Amino acid sequence: YITVGSGPDNGSDIVQSSEVIGVSDGFTATFFSNLAHVPIVLGSVTVAAGSLVLTDNGNGTLSGDGSGTINYNTGVITAQFNSAPSSGASVNVSYAYITGDSEVTSFVESLGTASGTNANIYTTLTKIPVIRNSLNITAGDKSFSDNGSGSLVGDGFGTINYDTGEIWVGFSIAPSAGVNVFAQYYY
Repeated sequence: YITVGSGPDNGSDIVQSSEVIGVSDGFTATFFSNLAHVPIVLGSVTVAAGSLVLTDNGNGTLSGDGSGTINYNTGVITAQFNSAPSSGASVNVSYAYITGDSEVTSFVESLGTASGTNANIYTTLTKIPVIRNSLNITAGDKSFSDNGSGSLVGDGFGTINYDTGEIWVGFSIAPSAGVNVFAQYYY
């Protein structure tokens, strides 16, 4: 993941934010909102209401004391707790988002859904050129990072062509069937 407070050498930064998306009435367990800042860094979202907590798995889903979803590009979030938070409890969302100059943009795109048997992904990213050291790929609990020299390192190995956006990812173990695979990067 991109470290909070740093980013590629292009004037972009990672900024922390916290927002209240609701106050519990003691009966409602599901909360919806559209977060104020995008794009959101994969894996950075936490939703808390009293002792109930949901965390971002880095693939657009929230889990913990319930479930939910987050769209990293639009900020649309749904948090559904297993039980309603205590009456009067604020539902707080903390997350990191990317900000920076107008010539460099962060993008999150889906690379598809894992089959459970295929450990390789060959595809071309839609936004180019890709900024070195900015690509992160997540598939459930598996992830890769771009090392700045065209290699992807993490739960296996892979390559990226920064100019064309072509990537190859070879997971050590194929991601589970149905897991969404995401790429987040600067271009």
